[in-house]
Order: sequence, then C-alpha cells, then structure tokens
Amino acid sequence: SKLAAKINGVDNAGYDAKDLPLKAKMAFVGDDTWVDLFPTQFDDSHPYPSFNTRDLDSVDDGCMMHLPRLLQSFGSKSAGLSIEGENGVSADGNRGNSSYFELLVTHFLGVDHVGHTYGSHNDHMDVKLSQMDDALQTIFAKIDSAFETCQVAFVLGDHGMTEDGNHGGGSNEETNAALFAHYSPGCGDLGPSLSITGSEIGTDSEEAFHSINQIDLVPTISLLLGLPIPFANLGGVVSALLPPLYNKHNSDIHLVEAPFIATALALNAAQVWNYLATYSSTANKLPDDSMVELKAILDEATAHLQSALIQEGGYDSITYREACGHYKYFLSRATALGKQVWTRFDTGGMYLGIFILFLALILQTSSILMIG
Repeated sequence: SKLAAKINGVDNAGYDAKDLPLKAKMAFVGDDTWVDLFPTQFDDSHPYPSFNTRDLDSVDDGCMMHLPRLLQSFGSKSAGLSIEGENGVSADGNRGNSSYFELLVTHFLGVDHVGHTYGSHNDHMDVKLSQMDDALQTIFAKIDSAFETCQVAFVLGDHGMTEDGNHGGGSNEETNAALFAHYSPGCGDLGPSLSITGSEIGTDSEEAFHSINQIDLVPTISLLLGLPIPFANLGGVVSALLPPLYNKHNSDIHLVEAPFIATALALNAAQVWNYLATYSSTANKLPDDSMVELKAILDEATAHLQSALIQEGGYDSITYREACGHYKYFLSRATALGKQVWTRFDTGGMYLGIFILFLALILQTSSILMIG
C-alpha cells in the first residue's frame, strides 16, 4: 500500500510531515485501518472497529463526537486547544500540549456498511446521507471562516458502489468515486488553476489533465503541505487543486500560475523518473522502449521550461503552458507504465492452479470412496 510505504522502509507524506523541524501535528478519527497503517503518526487518534458491516453507526457516531473539537484545533495557531485522548493524555504522552493540526483525517464508514448490508437505496442510506450532510456542514463552516490562511477540505470515497451496494470488482461503478475540494477564502480565486489544460500540445495532454487517479492525491497533498513528494510515488500533481500563486512587487500583483504549475509538475516528473530509473536499475528492469519514450517526453518538457525561464514577457507565456502539457503527459505515461508492469495477471498460471486444485479434489474423493 502506498499509504503504508514507510513501514516497509519507503517514505510517505505522513512520515515526512513528522520529520519536519516544527513537527506538524496530525489528528485522526474513524476507520481503525488508518491506525493499523500509521500506529505512531497521529498526535490525536480515535480509531473505531470497522469490519462489522452490520454496525452502521459506531464509526460515524465517533467521528461526529470528536469532529467539532478537532476542527477547533485545525489550521490555526491562535485557536489551538489541548490535544488530549480519551484518557486525558495526548498521543505523544504530554498532557495539555497546546498546538494546532496541519492535517485532520476523518474516515466515515456508515454509507459503505449500509451498502453491504441493505443495498444502495433504502431508508438506512437516507439516514446516513443526512448524517454526512451534517458532517460536511460542520467541516465547511470551519473552512469558510479562514480568511487569512489557505485551508482545504478534500471529500472523497476510496471506491464506488454498485446498485446492490457492493464493491470490489472492476466495473466503472466500483472503480470510480467522487472528489470534491472546498477551499477557504484565504486561498483566493481558484479560477486561474483551472486555466492550465494542456491544450497547447494536443488531446493526449488534455486527457491527462482531465483525469484524476487516487494516487494523484499523493503528490498534490504533499505540495499543499509543503512536503517533498514521496520517493516511490507514481501519481501526477493535479494542478486544478493547487491554489493560485501571486507575486507582489511594490504595489503590483502578478499572477504566476503558469510558472508555478510548471515548477510543481517538473518536481513531480523528476521524482517519478528518479524512482522508475532506480527501480529499473536495481530491482526489475523496465521495458527499454517505454523508458526511452518517457525520457524523450521528459526532455521535451524540460527544454520548454528552460526556454520559458529565459524568455521575456511576464509570468504567463505559451512556452510555460507547453511545458505543463508535456510534463503532465509524461506523468500520465509513467502511470500507464506502472499499471502495465505491476498489475499483470498470469492467466495461464491461474488456470493451471484451478486445474490442479480440482484434480487434487477428484483424487481425494476417489481415495475416500475406495477406502469406504
């Protein structure tokens, strides 16, 4: 799992946050799987058992109980409250440690459990969705009150749901999920972030900008938190989720969106290439033709960025936008390579295993009958 990568000796955003000099505070409430993955990372943690699909309320009620207090300590030094667990002691062992949270994770589970137990259309689902409305109202009210700082709430599902309420297969209903991002007034107008579309270099780049994979949240959230992108990340920065960047010189304010996005994508592309090249040279060699293709796209993107940096004519130029398009296309092709290499199934071996299983069952049954 990408989330649990540090446990196996690889970095991730959660561990990077704890390694910062200021020791960023993180809080969690909800599905206890998070604590299984990150046993020591959260400073204020309230896990609830998650595997009883007939329990519709324990996890969600726990989230609703702790959420108001956690939100009061989120994103504002002046609003910091005592970070205490249910036993009155903070996760780091310090009582009454006044601080604030840089990151708050809340994982509700009731909608998922209703789907498994009763299906997707019933009175239980209506009650759960109403509870989610109340939770979102509480969260958005906190975000909307941040006029001086940029705060964001990401609302997403880790999977979809079929009409009968289940998941786990490969249908679009199951593999697609919604993503909603809500920004505070302190983030400014996000319109410019949406103007980088990759259209300058063609439809392949445009498609890369329009699609979002769950792994794309890894580099995006890392940059939003001011953290290095994890070494083994294969996702691409979602430029539309980055707030705009302005440069103030004397009384003039200039939007620097294109250079900002180009730089973010360049950092991301360099990280992904470093990982793929390292993996190919030290673990399992990746296909030569794919690596040559990726290197050519990366070189093209870098050439455009270098050209844009020496050009005159302000902070926005077609060359910067072309660099964005090439970098995003590189990242989409890198993700495609990862899927090609690491999600292959040995169909022949699977059929052989099934055949051997049935053969063993037949022999065992015959043996029992002969003895009888």
